[in-house]
Amino acid sequence: MHAFPNNATPVALPGSVEPNAAVNGASSELASLWRTIVRRRTTVLRIFVGFVVLMMIGTLIWPKQYTTSIKVIAGNNSGASTSSSAGGTDLPVLNAFVIANGMQSSETYVELFKESPVVQRVIKDLGLKTSARALLSHVVVSPVTNTNIVSVAVTWSDRVTSAKIANAFGQAIVDRQRELVSSQANSAIASLKQQMPAAQARMNDAQNKLASFEAQHRIADIDEQTKGT
Repeated sequence: MHAFPNNATPVALPGSVEPNAAVNGASSELASLWRTIVRRRTTVLRIFVGFVVLMMIGTLIWPKQYTTSIKVIAGNNSGASTSSSAGGTDLPVLNAFVIANGMQSSETYVELFKESPVVQRVIKDLGLKTSARALLSHVVVSPVTNTNIVSVAVTWSDRVTSAKIANAFGQAIVDRQRELVSSQANSAIASLKQQMPAAQARMNDAQNKLASFEAQHRIADIDEQTKGT
């Protein structure tokens, strides 16, 4: 059995750091940093004040931007359910075009907003001194998820102009759709007009053959005779 002296000094192992030494070192560094700040407080205060002033000047000088958002109902996602009610005219061909137009998706309308005729109309109506590409850089058009609604956001340096451009886009898209439907209807009517003479000739020929058949078989009224038979 070995005995150790009571006044033995503990020996630190290589690579180990005593907890008290680490805490004292951190406190010393913080104290040194604080003394440096206090000693140079005038410089630190000047830097802080300068930073705040620069932020205020930047906020005042930076051009303001105003954003106006509108929402447009784009077509109809109900599909075939509109086919029986969308045709509100006496022209079946025109009704078909109206139904087809109503079934267009909101993504189709997003692309339609970016068409050159629509953008150029907005520029012309408002008298803007800009190009179509430059104007589109201020416009964000996006479909609203799971709806047939398109959101149009216009950002401009003037709040009044921002609102005018947004409303002008909405009106332009309505006019553009009306022109497309009208153009398609006119094309269909022109095609029907070209086919009408030939159809009329075939109908006259059929009526002449029917009259000749009735005369040969001495039939006064083929409808009445067919009913009697």
